[in-house]
Amino acid sequence: MTTGPRGRVYVLADRRLRLAAQTGERIAVSAPAVGPGLAAVTMGAAGVFRPRPAPGPASFISAVRDASRLSAFGHLRWEGSTPGGSSAAFAVRAGNSEKPDATWTDWVPVAPDASAKLPSARYFQWKVTLTPGSACAAPVI
Repeated sequence: MTTGPRGRVYVLADRRLRLAAQTGERIAVSAPAVGPGLAAVTMGAAGVFRPRPAPGPASFISAVRDASRLSAFGHLRWEGSTPGGSSAAFAVRAGNSEKPDATWTDWVPVAPDASAKLPSARYFQWKVTLTPGSACAAPVI
C-alpha cells in the first residue's frame, strides 16, 4: 500500500504494517509486486523505483597490533552507537607471530563487560560484525 505526501510504501502482513520503502518523492501512487519484491510508481517526478534489499551483516578485521612484548589482553574499548536494534559483535585473537597463522588462537567473542579470555601474546587482532536493525539503521563504530 502507498501513502502520501511522503512517498512511503508499506507492506501489510500478519496484521502488522511495516515500512518497506521510502522513495524520496512526494507521492507514491502504486506499489505493484515485481518478482519477489515490489516497485513504487511516483507522481511528482514520474518514475518507477525498486528498493534495494535490506543489507545483511558485514565484518571488519583490524590490522595486527603489536604490543612490543608479551602482554595480557584486558578489555576492548570502542566508541559508537547501535541504533534501532542494530548490533556490533566484537571478537579478538592473539598470537606470537607477526602474521596470523595456525599458532594463533581462534577468534574469542568479547563478553558484554568488554573482556575476553586470551593467553598472553605479543600480537593481537580484533574484528567486528555489524548487523543493521529492522529499519536498516546501521551501527557506527
